[in-house]
Amino acid sequence: MKHLKLLFALSLIFTLIFSVTVFSDEPEADEEDQITLPSDYACVYNVESGDMLFERGANTVIYPGSLVKIMTCALALENYNLPRDTVITVTETALEDVKGSNMKLKPGEQLTFYDLVASVAVGGANDAAYVLAETVAGTSDEFIKMMNEKAKSLGAVNTQFANPSGFHSPRMYTTLSDLALICTWANKNKEYMEISSLINYTVPKTDMSAERTLTNANLFLDPKHWLRHYKEGTSGMNAGMTNEAGYTLATVYNNDGQTNIVIIVGGKVDSWDYQYFKEAAKLLDDTAQSFEYRKIVSRNEPVFDMKVLYGTDADHVLLATESEVKALLPKDALDSDITWDFTVVSEECMAPVKKGTQMGSYNVYYKGELVSTVPLVAQGNIKRDGFSYLAGQIKSFFAHETVKSAIFLALSVIFLTVVITLIRYYYRRLAELERERELRRQKLSRARRTLK
Repeated sequence: MKHLKLLFALSLIFTLIFSVTVFSDEPEADEEDQITLPSDYACVYNVESGDMLFERGANTVIYPGSLVKIMTCALALENYNLPRDTVITVTETALEDVKGSNMKLKPGEQLTFYDLVASVAVGGANDAAYVLAETVAGTSDEFIKMMNEKAKSLGAVNTQFANPSGFHSPRMYTTLSDLALICTWANKNKEYMEISSLINYTVPKTDMSAERTLTNANLFLDPKHWLRHYKEGTSGMNAGMTNEAGYTLATVYNNDGQTNIVIIVGGKVDSWDYQYFKEAAKLLDDTAQSFEYRKIVSRNEPVFDMKVLYGTDADHVLLATESEVKALLPKDALDSDITWDFTVVSEECMAPVKKGTQMGSYNVYYKGELVSTVPLVAQGNIKRDGFSYLAGQIKSFFAHETVKSAIFLALSVIFLTVVITLIRYYYRRLAELERERELRRQKLSRARRTLK
């Protein structure tokens, strides 16, 4: 009996351990993916079309937090023309305003330009951001001016930068719509995307510090991270946190021909449950599954036959689409909701015409909103007939209303001049005739007196 009880007890313990192990390793999908704390602000932006596929507060003015480092790194790479292994010496002035997360750089310490960029892009080092700013622009203040000028040039008109690190300042603000424009620009910088996609970066030891290994806070990038937020297809950008902005995230997702950027500000964390990564992943999946590229028109599709003046061998040229027209649309979009039109520079043109010259555009609309446009280009070469061109120019010159008015005015002046001249001649001649008659009378009068 004792042996049976012992066997039963061991079996029960084994069953309980096995059950706990199974359920702890394999939680139900619904529970694991459940988002109970949505972020304050979120959006998914499509790079190819420039469409906002999802947004929550996209135009609300917010604090950017660590996402400022996207502008800092991409702008530094764009404007630094020396080799990336150029050695930079850290100065005291560069470290004067450093606050928040840093890698404990010291005045006089030497790192390469690449080390500094990677320290900001991967490790989120605020001190490296200031050194980078000073290196590129001479002072951090000048670099901040460059940041703001760049933002305005990108159309991010509701953005103001106050420092290169992203440490909170009440004078620094942005919107998700502006961040989408900035991220789209940064995504074009392959060097920045490669660096910000690194999972780890080790800064070599210097004469003032041992080597430093920095870890990327973007958990989407690391397939081995124990929190298991890895998402295949994501690359680069930034993740961080400040008290005022909350948890922030921006990353690029390439999936089936779509390039989408997800941006989170005010993300939430519940203990070790990084809700904002779950939410970002779900938003990326939902938008990827809900939208698709739909072919509207083929390449070289004839659209408009334009009249050509003064051509030697043709009097019309065909305009066709330069490339295939695709539009990113909801998968359930109805054909009746898709419309199109085209515009041309004019109803007619003058020779010569060169094949491939853009002479209009083909526009696609979904529910009245423009979703795609491609150029309309000439499909042939047409030479100019010199004689007909000259004759046409002369005819056109004299047909112009201004020229007509000038000619009329000139003829009117000539006519009036002639009339006035004739009138003056008439009166002058009358005066001469009157003088002649008077002379004759005087002669006749004298002759009469002589006869008497």
